[in-house]
Amino acid sequence: MEHQPETPRPGQRPRRPDLIARRPLELALADYYRGQGYAVTRLESDGSSRDFDGFDLLLKLDERFIVLACRHDPLHPVTQHTILGLYARLPRLGASDLIVVTTGQFTVSAREAADHYPNLQLVDGRLLRILLGEERLDTLHRDLELARQVSESNRATDTKPKPRPALALCEPQQGRLPRACLALASLALLSAVVLLGWMFSSHSGDKPAAKADDPVEQSPP
Repeated sequence: MEHQPETPRPGQRPRRPDLIARRPLELALADYYRGQGYAVTRLESDGSSRDFDGFDLLLKLDERFIVLACRHDPLHPVTQHTILGLYARLPRLGASDLIVVTTGQFTVSAREAADHYPNLQLVDGRLLRILLGEERLDTLHRDLELARQVSESNRATDTKPKPRPALALCEPQQGRLPRACLALASLALLSAVVLLGWMFSSHSGDKPAAKADDPVEQSPP
């Protein structure tokens, strides 16, 4: 089924672009593990909870609680630092195991580190193809591409500079008014002077001039 970009519900925080990009992988893995008998719960990794941030699914089977983290970046392998950072948070979540799934690869050091922890499982792109099958994986790649486009569109919208209001030009900066504000003030003052001069000259021109043949009033002797 083709992935449709989700719209946040009223009062819900929008998902970050990186979370939108891996959303189809999260859905595909949720379906897979449900088929394996796990109870699957989505973890809202929207930054509202640091405990769950970075994890995507909670899997429960009998008394085992497993957290699953999805990563989708075919160009950059998942590093040892990422793996161990997620693993260190297992006790805080009350989980017994960690599964990290990527559509790409893991670094050599990440695989070597995982070998020391029997409750840490790494699933790369090749193993993912075996788990999901060719047809489901092809659909997943199409969904991931669509999600990537939505993610980049959201990121471009978030980073687009917003126009500053005109009054922001006159906000003090380090205790001084910006030059643009001083220039506007000078222009306004000059306009006021010109307007007053025009009004004065217009008022003076309205007074009728004395005619040449008007009798001149003589002062009494």
